[in-house]
Amino acid sequence: MFDGLFSVLQDGKSTWYLYTEDGSEIWHAGPEAEHTDPGMLINESNKGELLHDENGRPFCLFSMTMASPEWTLVREVNMENYEQVVHRVRGAIWIAAGLVFLVALVFYALWLKKFMRQFNSLQNEIIRMGQGDLESIEFRPFSINEFEQMQREINRTCDALTQQMDTIRRMEREQAEQENRKKEQERIERELVVAREIQANVLPNEFPAFPNRTEFDLFASMTPAKEVGGDFYDFFLTDSDHLALVIADVSGKGIPAALFMMVSKTLIKNELLNGCDPATALDRVNQRLCERNSSMMFVTVWVAVLEISTGKGLACNAGHEHPALRRADGKYALVKYPHAVFVGVNRKARYQNRAFELHPGDRVFVYTDGVPEATAGSGEMFGEQRLAAALNTCPDGKPEEILRTVKSAVDAFVGDAEQFDDLTMMCIEYKGTDGA
Repeated sequence: MFDGLFSVLQDGKSTWYLYTEDGSEIWHAGPEAEHTDPGMLINESNKGELLHDENGRPFCLFSMTMASPEWTLVREVNMENYEQVVHRVRGAIWIAAGLVFLVALVFYALWLKKFMRQFNSLQNEIIRMGQGDLESIEFRPFSINEFEQMQREINRTCDALTQQMDTIRRMEREQAEQENRKKEQERIERELVVAREIQANVLPNEFPAFPNRTEFDLFASMTPAKEVGGDFYDFFLTDSDHLALVIADVSGKGIPAALFMMVSKTLIKNELLNGCDPATALDRVNQRLCERNSSMMFVTVWVAVLEISTGKGLACNAGHEHPALRRADGKYALVKYPHAVFVGVNRKARYQNRAFELHPGDRVFVYTDGVPEATAGSGEMFGEQRLAAALNTCPDGKPEEILRTVKSAVDAFVGDAEQFDDLTMMCIEYKGTDGA
């Protein structure tokens, strides 16, 4: 009955077992059964594991339990042929995989060769760039798009670096030029310092100037600005009874003005020492300065020669500031009168003397334009009125005190503003032959 019932299941390769609930075999079919232990057959079935019999032949077990009656159908499948097939398939797969690997390896080698050629080319160009050669790369295209893009990026980088290097070189040149200009400026400043020292040393600066003369008291000073200026003063005895007084201001600044000042000072002093009156001395100096004055520089001068025994004298003003006079019992006031033209600009210019007389206790204050034209930060100038007020702060003061007072007033007015011109001043107090 069971053979007919399960005939459709029989394939000639499987052994079938039918067991009751208590494990009794009620039917089996197929090749000769190798296993008769129902417990082993049922327990080892459906695990998907390959088992082996005592002869080493492989087999698998499958089972199913029916609901009613609770019988168990077990199938034992001989896997010997299947395992050979699996081995053959597995071998074919390994052979195919090996062939695929070899083909892939060949293609990889070809790709790597192109890769390394392009990479070595780029590496060499990068090394060339690192050595300072920023020319664009002469590129031979390959089929590797990434390297072509990298090539373009490197070329753009070369161009950018070239521009940057040009900028750096330009900045280096500009910096070198600035350093050269700075060194040149420092050299000029050193020369100006030396020139200021020379200029200051040629002016009489030892006081009291004439310690053995009691007929007068004299003091002078020059406070130079940053640049070498053309201001100068001078005083000297032309003989035992005549005192020459000079204060002047050369046009311009710097070394040319200083040189013109030295020439002017020397010429004026020589003429006065030769016995010339102030006007005659300036006439002769004017002729000398006009001879070779292609730079058209000039000098403003106030010159006076005082007869010490009498207090009488002659003065000549060639375009200079107005002197301030203070009588013994009065206040300082500017003495204004028509001036002659500057010295050194017109060969035909003529100069005239102006007579004056000093009495014991009288004082004369002369100065250059650096005093009234001293400028505050607001742009306002010190002016003549503030000068007169400063002089009258201590009208009875000694010449040195007078100059110190005016200098303090100018400094207070100017404040932190920069001094652009020399401050040159001179004051004489006439005491008379009694030496009061």
